[in-house]
Amino acid sequence: MVGYPLNWQRRAGAIVMGVVMLGAAVGYPTLLTARAYGGTLQSDQNRAKAIAGRINFLDNQVQVYAEEYDQAQTQLGQLRTTMTDTQQAITREQRRVSVLHSEVVAEADTLFMQGGTGTNVTTLLQASPNSAALIQEDINTATGAQEEALANYDTAQQVLNQQYHQLHAEGQQVEATVALIAANRSKAQNAQSQAVDALNQVNQQIQQLVYQEQQAVVKQREAQAAAQLAIQQAQAQQPSTAQTPSSQASPQPSGPTPGTASATSIMAQAAQEALQIVNAHDTTYVWGGAGEWSNGLQDFDCSGLVMYIYAKLGVDFPHSAADQASDTTPISYSQLQPGDLVFYDTEGATSIDHVAIYVGNGQVVEATNPGRAVSLDPITWSGTPVQYGTINS
Repeated sequence: MVGYPLNWQRRAGAIVMGVVMLGAAVGYPTLLTARAYGGTLQSDQNRAKAIAGRINFLDNQVQVYAEEYDQAQTQLGQLRTTMTDTQQAITREQRRVSVLHSEVVAEADTLFMQGGTGTNVTTLLQASPNSAALIQEDINTATGAQEEALANYDTAQQVLNQQYHQLHAEGQQVEATVALIAANRSKAQNAQSQAVDALNQVNQQIQQLVYQEQQAVVKQREAQAAAQLAIQQAQAQQPSTAQTPSSQASPQPSGPTPGTASATSIMAQAAQEALQIVNAHDTTYVWGGAGEWSNGLQDFDCSGLVMYIYAKLGVDFPHSAADQASDTTPISYSQLQPGDLVFYDTEGATSIDHVAIYVGNGQVVEATNPGRAVSLDPITWSGTPVQYGTINS
């Protein structure tokens, strides 16, 4: 059996730990109460939930805009590639027709200037006596071919130009779409950032409110415990009546009685060891921990701390707060010495479930809750002690 961690809800007056989660893997921890402590706290908690939902919605919007932006950019890239290909096709057609045009014009000029002395004209003259007609026919043939080629060129260029202008218009439309999506995405991101900032502010307000309530409850509990301790002190100062043999405590089977020089020395050393662990600032609460090291921290639970310290001094204790209470000699509050053990019932189940080491001046060293290092606390920090014990050896 291992000593249990303190019940935070009982010790802090029904205050429990909680978190307000953010969307999209963004989280900001805070404290929540088991019940509403006034309208302001409840209002802030509701507001935090609403903002968290808004952040989730905006995160989804940002993701949708990002996908649409990527798709539009892809489409725009494809259009630009097609426009480039079309422009290159227009250029190639212009070059081809330009060459054809030059050849036809050159042939026509030769026939006209040389009077038909070219090879083609000579052939025509030998076949027909009407050389002038043949020369004109050759010129007309060349001119007709030129005009047909130019007509084909004009048609092809018009088609290509129409395609190019259409693609250009589509590209402008896609560019406008891309710009609009980018603007919407930017707005959603800004709104999301503002919502996260607002949620942080609300969480801070919640933390402050819960902390104030927690402090008030703890002070109330400490005042109640102090009053009970005062009653115990007053009872301890009253003259004791003679005890019958049956009511006297049974002697322990072995070891010196409490208060001997040997036991007092060991207890004093235990108190010093406990304070050194507190000053080391490299501890954390781990259920079942008894001095093991992990991630640069030394792990303890309440009874594991007692067991670890006294084992260094040659005193064996079981790893259980209740069993440690059984293995010590009960004493009164007025008999407490540094090194004695203080036992608590934090669950209210009439059973011991927490132990601390008394170090004097109304203070104890204890391992309490996860996330909290071994600490030096007032003796009533964990509640009202139900038993005090001193070592048997």
